[in-house]
Amino acid sequence: MRSKRVLFFQVAALGVFTFLVLVYAHAAHKPAHRYEVEGFVLDANMKPRVDVEVRAKVDDIVIGIDLTDENGFFRLSLHLHNSDLGKQLLINAGKRKATIDIIFDPDDRESRRVSYLNFIGKTISRDKIDN
Repeated sequence: MRSKRVLFFQVAALGVFTFLVLVYAHAAHKPAHRYEVEGFVLDANMKPRVDVEVRAKVDDIVIGIDLTDENGFFRLSLHLHNSDLGKQLLINAGKRKATIDIIFDPDDRESRRVSYLNFIGKTISRDKIDN
């Protein structure tokens, strides 16, 4: 009985250690490996489309998913490396698709790396829209 209890605590401790390492690794990558895509999904009358799934793919691999909120807003926080510079992100918002060239200054490890993308009716805008 005692060996099961010891094994349980060892597994629990390993789980906590793994969680802390992952949290530290995530924090250590801010903002140098973080790339954000944010914008809105609106209908042709500028009304928000709520709960639309927005996906980001690079090299045919899904690297981020979000749902639009009550304002039609989404934000994808993606983990990219300098080797991803120049690649294309494919962004799907429901049935709509758009591509974004991954562009940033690899020497700037402090500034926020962000692209803006809005799906408005049948048009796509890359301008920043404030909430």
